[in-house]
Amino acid sequence: MKKHLVVLLTLVTALLLCLTACNNGTEPTETETPATSETVAETVADSETLAESDVPAESETVTETEGETEPPYELLLPGEVTPVDVYPTPIEVTYGEQFLNLACVNLQGDAAAYATRLEAMGSQISENGATISVEYRDLTELAYGAEEGYILTVNEEGVKIEAQTETGLHYAMVTLFQMMTEDATCPLVTVKDAPRNELRGVIEGFYGTAWTNDYRKELFAFMGDNKMNAYIYAPKDDAKHRHQWRVRYTVAELNRLAGLVDAAKENHVKFIFAISPGLDMDLGDGYERDFNKLVEKCQQVYDKGVRDFAIFLDDIPAENLDAQGHAKLLNDFQTQFVETHEGVSNLIAITPEYCDAFLTNYTNEIAPLIDEDIVLMWTGVGVSPFYNDNASLSNIVRKYNREVLIWWNYPVNDYATDNLFMDACGNLGNDIYETTTGLISNPMNQGYASMVPLFTISEFLWNPQAYDKTACLAAACERLMPDADEELLAFISMTCANVINNQTDSAECKTLLDTFRRGNTAENRAALKAYFEQMIQNADAIQASENQNMVAEMQDWLNKYRAYAEMGVAYMEMEEAYATGDTAAVQGYLEQYRAAQQSIANNTRIVSGNVLTPFFNNLENRLNTLAR
Repeated sequence: MKKHLVVLLTLVTALLLCLTACNNGTEPTETETPATSETVAETVADSETLAESDVPAESETVTETEGETEPPYELLLPGEVTPVDVYPTPIEVTYGEQFLNLACVNLQGDAAAYATRLEAMGSQISENGATISVEYRDLTELAYGAEEGYILTVNEEGVKIEAQTETGLHYAMVTLFQMMTEDATCPLVTVKDAPRNELRGVIEGFYGTAWTNDYRKELFAFMGDNKMNAYIYAPKDDAKHRHQWRVRYTVAELNRLAGLVDAAKENHVKFIFAISPGLDMDLGDGYERDFNKLVEKCQQVYDKGVRDFAIFLDDIPAENLDAQGHAKLLNDFQTQFVETHEGVSNLIAITPEYCDAFLTNYTNEIAPLIDEDIVLMWTGVGVSPFYNDNASLSNIVRKYNREVLIWWNYPVNDYATDNLFMDACGNLGNDIYETTTGLISNPMNQGYASMVPLFTISEFLWNPQAYDKTACLAAACERLMPDADEELLAFISMTCANVINNQTDSAECKTLLDTFRRGNTAENRAALKAYFEQMIQNADAIQASENQNMVAEMQDWLNKYRAYAEMGVAYMEMEEAYATGDTAAVQGYLEQYRAAQQSIANNTRIVSGNVLTPFFNNLENRLNTLAR
C-alpha cells in the first residue's frame, strides 16, 4: 500500500514543482527534485496513518506513461465565449468554444518584444507557458493591406501570429491584448485582418500653439494601439518649419526631433517631416541657392532618422503662384534628394490650390508637370468639406492623374477656437480608399480631447464597412475616460456641432425643451429638471476623472456646461414655485440662476450653441414675469 502512496506523492510533488517553475519563470533545479522513494517513504512512515479510503486501490495504481509529460498548467479553460469588441474592427473573426490560459506564456522570436506589456496584463513569462510564436511570410492572400496585415490564431496549441512585417506583428499583438480578459485568458479565435486604407494618420498642421514633445510621444503610442501609421510634423507654430525654413536646427532641437522619430518608430508610425518654403522661396535667379538651403535642412533631419518628407506650399500669397516653378521644386526634391537617399519614401506635397474652391488655371498648368511618383494631398471640395467621397474626388483625381492623400481638416478648430470638436468622424464615403492613398486628420490644438474623434477615425480608415458612428464614439469614451465614459458622451453631445454633422448638437435636450414649450406642466418641468441635474452629475464625474490631461483641455467648456445645468435647475424650480404661488421661493431661485449666469459672463466657449445658448439668451422676459 505504501508503495502506491509513494508513487502518488512523487507525482504530486513533481507537478507542484512544475507549477512553481512556471510561476517563477525557471526550470526546477536539482535541489528542488524529490530525493528518493525511500526518503518519501520515511516521511510517510513518520506521519499520521492515512485512512484506507485516501489510498488508491490496486486497480487505480498511478503510473507514468513512457514519453508523456504533464503540462505545467491547464491550457484550455471552459467558459461562454462571446464576441469581443476590438477596435479597429478586424475584417474577419472566427471564434472557438473555449479559452486559452495565458497566465503563463512562452514568447518565441519577435514576440519577446511584448513581454513587458504581457506582464502588465497578468501573464508571466516562462518556457513552460503557452507558446506565442511568430511567422513572417507573404500575405497577399489577404487581397489588400498585406504589408500591415496579419493572421492571428489562438488554439489549443497556443498563439500563432502570421505577418508580413513587424508592423503586422504589432497589430496582431494589439488585437490579442484587446481579446485578453482580466484573468489573462483569451478565447480560441482566428483573426484575418488588414487595413483598407494605406496611410492612416495625423498631421500637426494647425495654427496656434504646437503640441509638446511629451504629448506627441503619447500620441504615437495611441496611434500604434489604434493602428494608425503616419504622423506629419508641420506645426505652423514652429518658425523653422515655415517662416524661417532656411534656418538650420540647433543640436538641441535636432536631438529632441530624434527622440520623436524614435518614439514614432517604436509604435510603427511613420514620422513625416514637412517643411513649408512657399512663402518666400526664390524660384528665379536665386533658386539654386534656396534649393540647396532646403536640401541642407532636410539632410539635418535625415541624419537623425527621418525617412519620410513633405513639402507644403499651402496658404501662400497669390502673387507667389508659379506653377512651373513649384513643379520644378517638387520634382527636383524627388529626384535629387528622395531618390538619392537610402530608405526615403516618395515625396508628399500639397499645392496652394488644395481644394475645389481654390482651383484656377494654376492647377491645370501644374498638374501634368508633377512627377508621377509624388504623393499629392487634397482637402476636398472645400477647406473643411461637409463630405468626401469618390464622386467629390473624381475631378481632382482626373486632373492629377493619380490617387490623392486626403488632408482632412477635422477635428481641427484653429478657425473656431471657442469650439471643441469631439464628435465621431462622419460623412466620409466608405469606398474612398479606391481613389485615395489614405487620409490624414488635422486635429485640434487640444491634443487629448482630439483623441476621441481620432479613435473613431482610426476605426473608419481600417475597416470602413464596419464603421458604426454611435457605437464607435461610445467605445472611444470608454477607452479614454473609463471612469466617466457615459458622462463624457453626454458632454460631447452638447458640444459636438460641426461642419460634418450639419452643426447639430444637444438632440435630447432639444426634445425635452420642445415638449416643455408645448406645455409648461409639472411633468414636463420635472423631466427638464432631472435632465439638468444629470448634467451637474456629469460635470462632477468628468471633473474627478483620472484623465486629468483631457479634463484640463476641456475645463472652460466644462465650466460652462455645469453653469448651464445650474441655470436650468434654478429656472425649473422658479417655474414650479411660480405655479404654486410661492413668490418668495421664486426670488431665491432667481438669485441662484443669476450666480450661475455670472460665473460664465466672460466665458465665450460654445456649449449647446444651437439649443441651450439661444434658450437662455431669450429667457429674460420670462424671468422678469416670474419675478414680479
